Amino acid sequence: AARQAIASGDYAVARQAAQRAIAILPDVQGAQEIFDALERLAPQIAVGVGQQALSAQSSSARVWSKERVGRLTDPQFVELVRIGSEGGEYACRWAELESDPAGLRLEVRFNDQAQQFGITPEAVALQLLRMANPDEEDYRADFAQVFSRVELVGSQQVVIHWHYAHVKPVSFLQFPLAHLESATIFQDRYTASPDTDDPRLVKFQMASVKEGEGSPAIVEQNFPSDEEALAAISRGDVDVLDQVPPWQIEQAAQLRDVTVSTYRMPTVHVLLCNYKNPVLNRREFRRALCYGIDRPRMVVEVLGGREASSGFRALSAPLPAGIAINDAIGYAYKQDVQPLPYEPRLAVVLAMSARTALAKQALSREPKSSEQPEEVVLPEVEPLVLLHPTDAVSRTMCQLIKRQLDTIGIPIELKEETVHDDPDWDLRYAELCLWEPVVDCRKLLGPGGLAGRCSPTMALALRELDRTINWNDARSRLHRIHQIAFDDLPVIPLWQTVNHFAYRESLSGLTKSPVSLYQDVAQWQVTYGTASNP
Repeated sequence: AARQAIASGDYAVARQAAQRAIAILPDVQGAQEIFDALERLAPQIAVGVGQQALSAQSSSARVWSKERVGRLTDPQFVELVRIGSEGGEYACRWAELESDPAGLRLEVRFNDQAQQFGITPEAVALQLLRMANPDEEDYRADFAQVFSRVELVGSQQVVIHWHYAHVKPVSFLQFPLAHLESATIFQDRYTASPDTDDPRLVKFQMASVKEGEGSPAIVEQNFPSDEEALAAISRGDVDVLDQVPPWQIEQAAQLRDVTVSTYRMPTVHVLLCNYKNPVLNRREFRRALCYGIDRPRMVVEVLGGREASSGFRALSAPLPAGIAINDAIGYAYKQDVQPLPYEPRLAVVLAMSARTALAKQALSREPKSSEQPEEVVLPEVEPLVLLHPTDAVSRTMCQLIKRQLDTIGIPIELKEETVHDDPDWDLRYAELCLWEPVVDCRKLLGPGGLAGRCSPTMALALRELDRTINWNDARSRLHRIHQIAFDDLPVIPLWQTVNHFAYRESLSGLTKSPVSLYQDVAQWQVTYGTASNP
């Protein structure tokens, strides 16, 4: 069947047939020749995922799935590659970056490859001016505050001048290459093509190459259950799983020819609130949600974070706390602020108080009658729609959240996300990648941020953070933001997790502990074998 499919040009069917053949008989004759032909005609890498996404938007804090595909579809001029003692460390393959000792100038010297693909000093300078212009769509308030001017030096250099020495100025250069008007189609950019026959499949192909040429295509397959995903990598149907649930790590590590590795950065799990719902505008109701979810117990018993150094922990604010003691990524987290405890009775009181206050407001707006005394009648409690991703961890944790909140009189209706944004929700479970808090805090908690609201106190704290010139001030101001987020709860903090991924030994070129899955996708290579398959 594989040979017939190759002859007819149906390479996906051919690959599937060959994989099924070696699953039945690992030493079957001719399988290796078929895989060699497929790698020559239509190279591809199969990736199993729990959350689908087609592209990423850099303007807001990224969720896990968009951070993953963003490395393919929306490559940045500068990208985070690791964490150091003073925040993130960045790489730029298009230019050399150098700051002066005073931190008031950043020199960007472009290489020949940048010129080849239309990434010119003029285009970058125009993008920086758009980011500093309040009338432009790309405007960034934090960048505009520190940015002074930009000048072109020669034909291959840009010099950026700052008003003051920001602690991490290079992070401002994380803008999509697609925003550069002069940029042509470049070799690192992929386009997403959903499969019309199977909605679970999305193919990412390099925009500048045709099928069968250049780097392999990435084919992501969404699995409805973690058991099915584990079986797929065991059979060899997929080369890599982007996430392995904590309860499956030990089992995945025991699979033949499969390696389990850990991502470098932890992720922050939160509940986002839709502030169009009046009850969620009440801070006491948001506190009721915190008191009504047994976060510490869920972390220990479900996510398996029994060891203090594991990185799994309940959070008091939507910021990364670090994986181990003194971990550099936890520089924004105020460690002495403990998460609100599990107090279901207090949650019931607070929820009732919020609903009573709303009922009184509604009664005060009605015409008063002297014949009847005013009575506060609480309306029937309507379920809150909780939107969540389709991966195993999100689905499991939201089912437990529903069970706990239903018990205390806060009914929850679960709804799964699709690849297209769905505005019909009250609460949204999100796994956030807040890997540079000194910049990402504004994307989440600032005006127009993902949180959906920003109090005057938070706005002032963020403005003070924007003016930070050294790391001691940055940490103290971030701790202040942590405290404000803990008190006001614009976002319901849940827990932090350390994520794992699994890959078959036939796939080489992966970084041992990458920031995100596709960080070094250009180095990936698949060498198919038959004798070692289970």
